[in-house]
Amino acid sequence: MALRKCKECGKEISTSAASCPHCGKKGTPFYIGTMRDILVVGILVWIVFDHFKTEGPAPATGNYAVSREDEGAGKRSSNCEEKIEIPQQQTAFCEAINSYRKLYFNEYHKKKYPEQKNNLEAIFNERSLKLREILGDGNIQGWKGVIRTITVEEGDGAWVEVNLPCNTRLESKDDLVIKVGTPLYESLTQFHDRAPITFSGNFLVASPGPQGQSSEQKHYQESSFTPGGSMDSPEFLFSFKQIAD
Repeated sequence: MALRKCKECGKEISTSAASCPHCGKKGTPFYIGTMRDILVVGILVWIVFDHFKTEGPAPATGNYAVSREDEGAGKRSSNCEEKIEIPQQQTAFCEAINSYRKLYFNEYHKKKYPEQKNNLEAIFNERSLKLREILGDGNIQGWKGVIRTITVEEGDGAWVEVNLPCNTRLESKDDLVIKVGTPLYESLTQFHDRAPITFSGNFLVASPGPQGQSSEQKHYQESSFTPGGSMDSPEFLFSFKQIAD
């Protein structure tokens, strides 16, 4: 039998006693009070959770949320989000980036040498083949992204960096300058950093090596410095042909 102390006289009594047998002090049995407290706390937790709960991540069907900005004020519109439908090809691309990233770093953290190096290279090459399967010659139409930066060099032209929702960046760099006076250059005047866009263009295929490469061996050019960096947050060189909101 469980015991508790009477609040009036301090002597031990049964937790189920409706009153103290020593001093006669009445009180709610312990187990009834406990159940009542649990019920009250549960209701309060539910109310708080229901009030502050937010939507979960966007579904894997190719939707993601981006924040539109007030272009006049240069500030984000409060609580203004829009669901963007991602093309099937882009969805497949991002799924491959995410799945091979997971495979690569699962193997990386095993730290099994020396065979680990070969395993990591195999995963990297498998991803290249998968991306070739998805992208073909690298030309894409109507993909969705968010402008990371627009860099304008006076007299030279502009460069654009675009973020994709799978922690991947597309960059126009070096000889991929968007020339002054072209329709694409003129269209950039309506955009700003973090603006959501629809774009078209092509991934750059790496030049063949000294001994040549088959189409299956070719990969898309990146500016990532290491294989690990490429697998974690790839940065592909990209020639933009059209950018629209």
